[in-house]
Amino acid sequence: MPARLSLVPEQPTQTLTDADAEREVLGCVMCAPSLERAAEVLTLVPDEDWALDRHRDIARAMRVVVASGTEPEVVAVAQELQRMGRWEINGGARCLGEVLDRVGTVVNAEKYAAVVRAKARARRMVALGLRLQSEAQNWPDSVGEMAAVARSELEEYAPDEPEVSHVDAIKAYVNSVEQPVILPRLKTGLAKLDEHCNGGLARGWLVVIQAAGKVGKTVLAANNILPAVCGDMMHPGAALLVSLEMSREEHYARWLARETEGKVPVRAQESHDLGEWQWTAITSAADRVGRWLVSIDTQARSVAAIGVAARRAKKRHSKLDLVIVDGLTQVSNPGMEGNRTADIDITTRGLKALAVELDCCVVLTVHVDKVAAKGGKPGMYDARGSSGPANDANLLIVPFRDEENWERAGLRVFGRSVAQGELDLGTLRFDGARMAFGEA
Repeated sequence: MPARLSLVPEQPTQTLTDADAEREVLGCVMCAPSLERAAEVLTLVPDEDWALDRHRDIARAMRVVVASGTEPEVVAVAQELQRMGRWEINGGARCLGEVLDRVGTVVNAEKYAAVVRAKARARRMVALGLRLQSEAQNWPDSVGEMAAVARSELEEYAPDEPEVSHVDAIKAYVNSVEQPVILPRLKTGLAKLDEHCNGGLARGWLVVIQAAGKVGKTVLAANNILPAVCGDMMHPGAALLVSLEMSREEHYARWLARETEGKVPVRAQESHDLGEWQWTAITSAADRVGRWLVSIDTQARSVAAIGVAARRAKKRHSKLDLVIVDGLTQVSNPGMEGNRTADIDITTRGLKALAVELDCCVVLTVHVDKVAAKGGKPGMYDARGSSGPANDANLLIVPFRDEENWERAGLRVFGRSVAQGELDLGTLRFDGARMAFGEA
């Protein structure tokens, strides 16, 4: 696939242009009180942001006139257009007449220029959509890579950032120190773990849940942490679940089993033979789960695609507190074929950067084929194949089960800082009916 999507010519439409705003900007140049102010106004709209060719030509002619030390009045601009060979093609005197009709006050230049730039960004967004549509037909197996390319282009079309002076920025920082806006930490559903993390998981963290198969990685992430965040009555959060090993229906079944307190376990739901009281319980549970702000994505299989899904979820819910990526083994990045260790390192570092960028907590489940344990309790670096997950995690959680008593479980928690230290939660109980860990 090409490094940048092939170009499709932009075709400005009626709704994606504002000819009046463009003429207002040009009129502000003509009425500018000085050459310096006229030159300043001309810098507000880059050449490529003019929708109409005749307005772009007039702006270019004005720049030449101003640069020569001449006032950008009608005669001087007309002569420059004639010299450029763009007078007749743009309608001659009629073209400049339209601008003269819009001569107003220069104080409005920034406002109209912002409208022109916004319309230009909208046109580029439309062109990007057309390019994506065209490339998707030619590269159907490269959706993740196309999303990454699209993201890089979208960043170029970001709205103008208001300029903030250094003094104002310092004052704003001092005010934030005096009266900080503190978002509550994200609950995990396990009181001891929340206490160990000073109230819960922090935004900007990468939390890795690492264990062998059938131990409870997905249960801890999707059935303990996610419901605790989304079902918080005081501070309900929004979450994205990137489920690469389970269908959304399987998660629905587990959530309903949890919300019914195990009265309608997954096996009972699969039997389709429920009693009246079970239907009452599951209907009530479905109503509660239906109010959660949660999105499920089963297709995002690269860091770039996960980033796209996360931004989409944040836009949908107007916020995003938690991202769960269930299944590191299913994530692969373009160009990393044959180098799994480097691929894992890129994934974990990319997800950590995403957590910081979106100010959310990212939880990643990591499967290991073998766990080296001392006394039945796994250590911090028991992952096989790469140390990336353990190295990059702000918090590493290692679930384990008692082989003699399957319901007895525990967690070992390793923090990156001395303050977080190490926690041994070896007194948990796995509730199969609720499909969740609980305090013993």
